[in-house]
Amino acid sequence: MQTKRGALAYSLIRFVEAYGLWKGFIWTEWFALVTGAIYLPFEVYEIVFHTHILSISVFVLNIAVVWYMTHVLRSKRKGRSTANIGTKSN
Repeated sequence: MQTKRGALAYSLIRFVEAYGLWKGFIWTEWFALVTGAIYLPFEVYEIVFHTHILSISVFVLNIAVVWYMTHVLRSKRKGRSTANIGTKSN
């Protein structure tokens, strides 16, 4: 029963994320970043206790994706704040 609840919670989280990204909600971009980064501790555990080229590759790929998402989101944020400064009237 607990596995079913976990699977339901996971699928609901992914559904909310997908729906928000589809609709273009800004907060879901950050939510996607967090849900992507949440796997990193599990991947580190896998590397420490079951070292394999595949686990290392997945970890490196996930680090790259999380870094890229962070870079893009920060660039967007900086661009929005710069645009807002230019539109303010004194």
